[in-house]
Amino acid sequence: PLYGGLAAGLSDFLGYVLMDKSGNFYLYQLTITAILSGMGVGLLWRYFKTKTMRTVQLQYLGAMAVLLVYGLVSFGLTYGRPEAAKQVGGSIVIIVSGLVGVILYFINSAIVRRQKMKRFGEYFFQMFLAVTIPGLVFNWVNTYILMEIFFKDKNKDMFLFGLMRSAVQLLESYYNVFVVLFVVILLEPFLVKKGLAPFGRTEAKNKEE
Repeated sequence: PLYGGLAAGLSDFLGYVLMDKSGNFYLYQLTITAILSGMGVGLLWRYFKTKTMRTVQLQYLGAMAVLLVYGLVSFGLTYGRPEAAKQVGGSIVIIVSGLVGVILYFINSAIVRRQKMKRFGEYFFQMFLAVTIPGLVFNWVNTYILMEIFFKDKNKDMFLFGLMRSAVQLLESYYNVFVVLFVVILLEPFLVKKGLAPFGRTEAKNKEE
């Protein structure tokens, strides 16, 4: 959690310093939420590591169900509203993300049955939940902060604003999880030889499973 918070906070600050060209002032509130989100990822990863594979799978499916309901409700609230045309697209992205998540569940369940790929399949469920839950929670916290600072007197709909940000956050979560898993697959032989098994796993533990 500590390393996750530090990395996320530093990434947010450096991102502003190196990449921001809009001329907007620095928002320390967003760096604080980035730190808290990074710590949340670490805490949830630690939590999921203590759970059985079956429990994590059920929690993952539960998260996908919530995601689908969230997307469908959002679609129902935005469809047919001229001012919410873009948000309808965001709702569709969320629904599709939930459906893709269900498909990935079955794909990963098949992967887990293959002993050589078992641990990578397990990592996906754990990592997706650990990354996505804090990301979505603090996405809405950041939405509120931005609304209060930039749009408080402009009658902007917070729900519609946050909905599009949620859709983007989900896409980023999928991207981040797959990139990290790909890097782990590439580096695992090297890391194991150095005694640094990915995510703290050991060969002995893998054999026990």
